[in-house]
Amino acid sequence: MKKILSLTLAIIMVAISLFALASCAKKTDDNIKVSVLNGTTGFGMAQLMEKNSTEETKNSYEFKVEKDASNIMAGLNQGTIDIAALPTNAAATAFNNTNGGVQIIAINTLGVLTIMQNSEGERIDDIKDLEGKTIHCPKQNPAQILNYILKQNGVNATIKTDFAAPADLVSAFMTQKTKDEAGAEIAIDIDIAVIPQPMATQVLNKKGAAGYTLSLDLSEEWKKVSNEELVQGCIVARTDFIKEFPGSVADFLEEYEDSIKFTNKNPKQAGEYIKKYEIAADAALAEKAIPNCNITFIIGNDMENKMQNFLDALGIKLNEGTFYYKK
Repeated sequence: MKKILSLTLAIIMVAISLFALASCAKKTDDNIKVSVLNGTTGFGMAQLMEKNSTEETKNSYEFKVEKDASNIMAGLNQGTIDIAALPTNAAATAFNNTNGGVQIIAINTLGVLTIMQNSEGERIDDIKDLEGKTIHCPKQNPAQILNYILKQNGVNATIKTDFAAPADLVSAFMTQKTKDEAGAEIAIDIDIAVIPQPMATQVLNKKGAAGYTLSLDLSEEWKKVSNEELVQGCIVARTDFIKEFPGSVADFLEEYEDSIKFTNKNPKQAGEYIKKYEIAADAALAEKAIPNCNITFIIGNDMENKMQNFLDALGIKLNEGTFYYKK
């Protein structure tokens, strides 16, 4: 009788273990809907998009490239997007706005911000040289980062955020022209600006670029005052999707890591894919910019430590719930 009972218990335990394993490996048969922003945040996805087009991936994906992060935020909230690449501050906002309905699953981009200046101005060699200066900066994430660095260094400077889109700031910086509310072209004086990669590379590679100087790397300045790397881009996924299809999430992370490695090792070919999938318009520019874009793949505890340091530094609070995905 004891032998029969022991055998029965053993069978039950094996069945439970097999069920648990099956649950952990559950995958979806549907297309996984993945949205990425154009620009650096989306660079590392390009090779995965190419492999998906030739049916060489474990998962089947439906990719969409967006110019506006708010479209991705809305899709995550509505459940029409499963996985997305977002700026780090936007990921925290998505988590809070969905009451924990979104989790960060990987960091994909470290710092990409630079201080650039018109070479005719007083040269900026040190963060302290920004004292009393006016700095034009894109809104939200870049402005928050710059403000933190300046405060930690005791530097008083004026941050102007007249341009929401980095591309508009770059255009104004290079032409010294912008448009008024009526759409008429007017002159503008921009001597110092925060320009992200790959646009900083674009400015330096334009004809007549001798008129511009890349003065400071804000990633290095961040590290000096926070003792941690600056994180600006990440991958998030809907919490319900993670719970329902953990096997698909695990496969995505494996394939995405391979795509990141490919991008960093093969910038020329990656540049072609980046142009093909309209993540950036210029393949040659993307190729030149990739080494400066800090494209990376960080998960687990290291991801949590870096991201939490970033959020704490900027005073961004998370609501209750599990923000950090771990296998």
